[in-house]
Amino acid sequence: MEELYKEYESFNREEIRKQQAAITWETDLKRGIYYEDTFSVIMTFSDAYHAYESKKREILLKSLKPPPIVNETKEKKKKKKKCETKIVPDDQVVEDLRWEYRNYESAMVVSMEEEGRYRPFAKNPGSRPLK
Repeated sequence: MEELYKEYESFNREEIRKQQAAITWETDLKRGIYYEDTFSVIMTFSDAYHAYESKKREILLKSLKPPPIVNETKEKKKKKKKCETKIVPDDQVVEDLRWEYRNYESAMVVSMEEEGRYRPFAKNPGSRPLK
């Protein structure tokens, strides 16, 4: 009985999600959920790209600071060593973000191929009025 109730709840949640998407995008249920899923993929892709570009910019700004002129004491050498080791994780973070960005980019290509389901509506801009 509990399994049936969980299945019923799951079905109801999905129906509510479809109705909310249809209302948001002012269209029918199938197109609404399609638009909502496409929007979600695009936003995820944009967020990954933004994180990647922000980290690249942050590293660039760090490298543009002129090095201070100081006497090389033991403490200063240790501090300099610590700063040099910080660069390695930044490179690793950039590489991870680049990998994530490339994955989302390939996902965008795959999801754009699925767009063929609604291609007739994409060709005729008059079929769906602008908001």
